[in-house]
Amino acid sequence: MKKLTVVLTMFVLVLMARPAEAFFVPPDECAASQNLRLVCEWNGWEVASAEDVAVREYLEIMHFLRSHQVWRWESTGLVRCESGGNWHINTGNGYSGGLQFHRQTWLANGGGEYARFAYMAEPWQQAEIADRLVARSGGYGPWPSCARRLRLPT
Repeated sequence: MKKLTVVLTMFVLVLMARPAEAFFVPPDECAASQNLRLVCEWNGWEVASAEDVAVREYLEIMHFLRSHQVWRWESTGLVRCESGGNWHINTGNGYSGGLQFHRQTWLANGGGEYARFAYMAEPWQQAEIADRLVARSGGYGPWPSCARRLRLPT
């Protein structure tokens, strides 16, 4: 994921270095923001530079990748088994989030860069930490009961 982010970032930087070219953006997508820096035109449409379009495309690609990452975890059945499919669950038993992270496990695998507890993080952030945990442990062993029930490699 990091390698792809670096590649996409380089793509955006290359486009930003080009002279600004005008691209039309439909009025319903108009929203002046610091990230997109859209300029309003008198005809009700807005003109965006190549830089703006590159940033928007980068964000759309990242949204797709994050959605796919969440879907992968949901498709294993592990999220449903661990939390009933609720990514923001906090039952007070020391485990939280869609994959029921213990706080120490969450923090040890980098979850603290997103939120203090797993249930406070977005699903894609929880999925990213789970991917790290699977890579370190070599399988789904950190979720022994559900992994056994779902016949996932531990």
